[in-house]
Amino acid sequence: MHGRVVFLLATPESGAEQMLAALDRLGGVAAAPVPTHVFSQGIESLLDTWISRTKEALGDKADDARFFADVRQLADAPLAARLAATGAERVVEYSHDHIRLIGPMMVLYPDAQFVHVVRDGHQVVANLASPLLGWAPFEAARRWCDDQRAAIALWEQPNLHVIRIEDLRADPGDVLAELAGRIGLEPSSEDLASAADVLGDGERPLPADPKPRYANLVDVLGPDVLSACGYDTAEPTRARRWAAQAELGAVGEVTWAALGALRRAQAARRGAE
Repeated sequence: MHGRVVFLLATPESGAEQMLAALDRLGGVAAAPVPTHVFSQGIESLLDTWISRTKEALGDKADDARFFADVRQLADAPLAARLAATGAERVVEYSHDHIRLIGPMMVLYPDAQFVHVVRDGHQVVANLASPLLGWAPFEAARRWCDDQRAAIALWEQPNLHVIRIEDLRADPGDVLAELAGRIGLEPSSEDLASAADVLGDGERPLPADPKPRYANLVDVLGPDVLSACGYDTAEPTRARRWAAQAELGAVGEVTWAALGALRRAQAARRGAE
């Protein structure tokens, strides 16, 4: 599996699934058909247990090299199975919780390529807080900012590549060709055309309809993140800043919990009728 894995890292609603589908069109590449969650629902606990308890308990018999080799073999298993099933040379994987674990992932997979897929936080938070997904707005804003900061801290690593989904959708052919070169792929022009077609070939721009309330949360919580990722920032007025800080604090959490309880009660009442 050495050098054969590409991990996509992104907050939900950032467009990583589109990138995954596009890369799957390139020759010699196979996308994992479902998220593995191998780090967020397995490896993270193993590492935490080893560092916090097991290593100390074993004392002189603790062997970091052997432990990490075994953990790597475990993490490789679903990815190797995908390669064996498809005959591909490279496998691409995306699980939405993996971005917060980018540090341990890069330690365990120094030979892998990592692609940080970014979307404007204003729109990500609006999507996550929509009635369809139902995230608390303050939680969505915190999640986007925390995720991007975790990745930004490692941007200087040579095997970590940053792609803004807006740029990819606007000019998929050129952006994919550049990324392919950076991660060691040599796709044909036909493959690139097929991948660009998945993304709309530049003819279907992403919808952009951030709600002012949600945008205000991101402007207050993550102006540094917006700037680092190349997105516009706005200086909130004093009133907007106060409102955002109230929503990001305990007042907002209590209010959201109360609203959630009210919605559930109303839904139950309608069901009873």
